Amino acid sequence: MGRIGRIAALPVGCTVVVPLKRYYLRTTFFDIGEYAEARLHLVRETMLYGNEVQDHAWIHRSFTGATDHTAPLTTAEIADALTRTRTSITTLTGHPPRFFRFPVTSSTCAGITMDSE
Repeated sequence: MGRIGRIAALPVGCTVVVPLKRYYLRTTFFDIGEYAEARLHLVRETMLYGNEVQDHAWIHRSFTGATDHTAPLTTAEIADALTRTRTSITTLTGHPPRFFRFPVTSSTCAGITMDSE
């Protein structure tokens, strides 16, 4: 049962897990931290079938505010979102996430710099 394909940015517990399992496909799920913590059983089920769980920030809100018409997050709020999710996923899965996907297309130089530290 090798890794045949990848699908990105699927939320934990979405209905695609059953067909993936049926066809022995593995993928990477980029999870929102608060969603994953609230659905721990789905995170474990997702991993049980050989899927990876990676970081998609704590909440699904734009860091810059540009795409969801909200105020941009402060540097402290971005740092908190990154740290909180990394800690949560590490606790839930037993290992730190290796990849990060920005929420709502909100990549910024500041966010990229903070995430790489």
